[in-house]
Amino acid sequence: MKWLLPLLFCLLVCAACDDAAKTLPDTDTVVTDDTTDLPDASDEDAGSDALIEEEPDEDIPPFDGDFERVVVIPKEGIELTATIDITGWDMGEIKGVEKLSFPAPADGNTVKLFGEKMIIEKASVPFEYDKHTALFFPGEFSKGDPLTIEVRYTFSYGAEMGMRLWLNSGTGETVVGPFTEPYFTPYWLIVPQSPFTTDKDNDANVPVEKVDLSVVVPDENWTVMGPSVIGTHEGTTWNFVMDTPMPFYALSFAASQDHTFFSAGTTKSGVEIWGAGFASEIENLQMIYPVGVTTVDWMEEHIGPYEFGDKVGLVSIPDFGGGMEHVGVIYMGTDVLAEYDSGVFVTVHEIVHNWWGDNVRFADWPDFWVAEGFDEWTTNYNLMAAIESADDFADRRAQYRSVASILCTADDAVSLRFDEDLDFMTLGMQLQSPYYYGSAFLEMVNKRLGRDFDGMEFLPLLKLWFEEKHLTTVTTEDFLAFLIAHTSDTADSTDYWQALFNDWVYQAPCPSLSVGDYAYSNGTVSFTISHDEGAQQLDQFAVILVTPSGPVSAAVTVMPGEQNAVEIVSAEEPTSILIDPEWYYVFALDTTGWDGPLIDFIGTPNTAVRRAPLPDASLFFR
Repeated sequence: MKWLLPLLFCLLVCAACDDAAKTLPDTDTVVTDDTTDLPDASDEDAGSDALIEEEPDEDIPPFDGDFERVVVIPKEGIELTATIDITGWDMGEIKGVEKLSFPAPADGNTVKLFGEKMIIEKASVPFEYDKHTALFFPGEFSKGDPLTIEVRYTFSYGAEMGMRLWLNSGTGETVVGPFTEPYFTPYWLIVPQSPFTTDKDNDANVPVEKVDLSVVVPDENWTVMGPSVIGTHEGTTWNFVMDTPMPFYALSFAASQDHTFFSAGTTKSGVEIWGAGFASEIENLQMIYPVGVTTVDWMEEHIGPYEFGDKVGLVSIPDFGGGMEHVGVIYMGTDVLAEYDSGVFVTVHEIVHNWWGDNVRFADWPDFWVAEGFDEWTTNYNLMAAIESADDFADRRAQYRSVASILCTADDAVSLRFDEDLDFMTLGMQLQSPYYYGSAFLEMVNKRLGRDFDGMEFLPLLKLWFEEKHLTTVTTEDFLAFLIAHTSDTADSTDYWQALFNDWVYQAPCPSLSVGDYAYSNGTVSFTISHDEGAQQLDQFAVILVTPSGPVSAAVTVMPGEQNAVEIVSAEEPTSILIDPEWYYVFALDTTGWDGPLIDFIGTPNTAVRRAPLPDASLFFR
């Protein structure tokens, strides 16, 4: 996913929702409402009238409230059947019928789910709901028992983050669909995930194993793209089925009366890239979206097969900030699509999420970098080389390395695997660290594999990682164990990787180095490198003098808390100096006390320093 600055402000404002609406009543009284069995949400003949207005055949008696609640939260084996009726979109009202089926995760009598600011009108069992937390009371059950919760609800879109109407004010073009960045799924579904509060037990990245989704639209002029991309439809009902596990947040749809579908090409394995765009942009999209074919081909060759059917869908969303990797219906903001370069990059990034994030899933929000860092390293350090010029690719890698150093040395820097007590949605600018610093860290891993493990490369290991972990949930610790296992023929492999993770994944900030006291005298270049007290020791730290006759190399050890003296014999005074130019480390370089030739960590030993363009504000939120 890629975000823009206005969106971040919106998220932070939304995070300040009224806490009073998030607290269950201090009572043991069970609010039963008028509960009943609901119509089958997968019934194609169940139009909006059948879904909303059908009278109950019989009431379900209230569950006896005189009991001790034994609450369980489903995390695995969840299947969803749902019908979303958007025929009232022009009045700001959406109605839904949802059936969640799952094995009981433990013995209990109460199921806890979450849905933000809905009006629950009916349920198949008695329930309590405070517009944040829903408690359902199906009666006593044992671990493994099959459970089903059916709910009928209504909610409005607008200022809230649930079902949204995106409108191009200039043309009147509209798209209706849920806003589902990772933390917002509960705004349009009853799900086992709590938004906006630090909740260690309830904020795991929960997958849905199978989806049967129907979307009822106002008339036959509307089109819908969903989990299986185009799906099937009859009249005003569009049906989508996906039986490959994916995160709940990757479930979405986009409905519009203004979209035109078109094919952007087919991959070697038969995966077809489909676009849904507005008439005014089709010509532009037909130039951008074929990069999806290149992306899927590259990923299937270097990582593994595409496992979400035989189509990838890319759909235009007016004024949407960037892109979002929903399975089958990747949101593409019209702002990024307006320019070829940004449209190509976001297309590639979001499609790669079908391997990292949607397929190999991060287990919990502190492991978010396992999706975004892996995506960005695959994209910006590898795949984009097949799409853009060598110079542009070099600039891209240099830019990511530079931004990583800015983020990881900031005063408010957080560790790559951030603390569980931190809320995912309150990290501000540091929410970008999993992208930039995460990918730069993986390049550190790549470099160290080559230097310290007999020329190994990370990309082939990444293919093995996908083979072992596809369609599962992983943690940072799983990745650490994977590296140790696949380099175990080295005696100190465990200590080696544990030390690297301790220094660069589990703590922040990363090193800030100061250079000074430059001199060139009697054929010797000398200067100092200072490193903060208590920080990481930097071993085999490369220093390269760029001279008219060629590079002169040296390796030094940078001890924390010391002014480390560097002396390198050179027949010529250097025109520039490169500090760790192959990026074995990520650090910031303080040159305020430097009075020598140009010095930087961006460059190559055979040329002058190659400087990446400085990032503008939008870089952090694409």
